[in-house]
Amino acid sequence: MIIETQSQAVLFVDGPNMSMMCGEVLGGKPNSSEWPRWNRVLDNLEHYYRVDFDAHYVLNGNRIGDRDWPFCRCLRQFRYWPDAPKGFPPGGDGDPVDDFIRRGIDRLSAKMCACANHVVIVAHDGGYAPHLQRLLDRGGKVTIVGFREKLAEELIGLEISGGEFLDIEHDLGAFDYRLDRPYSPDRLAS
Repeated sequence: MIIETQSQAVLFVDGPNMSMMCGEVLGGKPNSSEWPRWNRVLDNLEHYYRVDFDAHYVLNGNRIGDRDWPFCRCLRQFRYWPDAPKGFPPGGDGDPVDDFIRRGIDRLSAKMCACANHVVIVAHDGGYAPHLQRLLDRGGKVTIVGFREKLAEELIGLEISGGEFLDIEHDLGAFDYRLDRPYSPDRLAS
């Protein structure tokens, strides 16, 4: 398990969740030019919050293969730690990615100190909400990144407690082109 860091700012990307949501938004499996530019996501988060993030891109180790290693090397060049947990931990829900990220959030929440921890999570899964809520309750900062129209209600509900939402396309400029989405600043203004 990672997260033995002194960093107060940690970014978790739920890789399988983002793959699924990109496929839904784009209407099929994205080709390489259609994926979010993960280096831009991290750079823009660090610029926006003026802090260096300990960035983790989490993949399902039970499903990782040789074709994934070039992507993992690329992530390391972008300053992400590619994590690939395997197995089905006791007491978890059977998803090693979700369990890994939840345990990381809980560990950060337990280590709260005078300067509040900041967790950014790139995911749409409501199962993270109770863990993020505990961090907020202890004075931590939570930012959720994704496609707003795809977020689980539980994640949207964290805004009441001080959680923040950033749109991966509009706020972080993760794509090289404009997506055809119902959530668009232009559409909201009209």
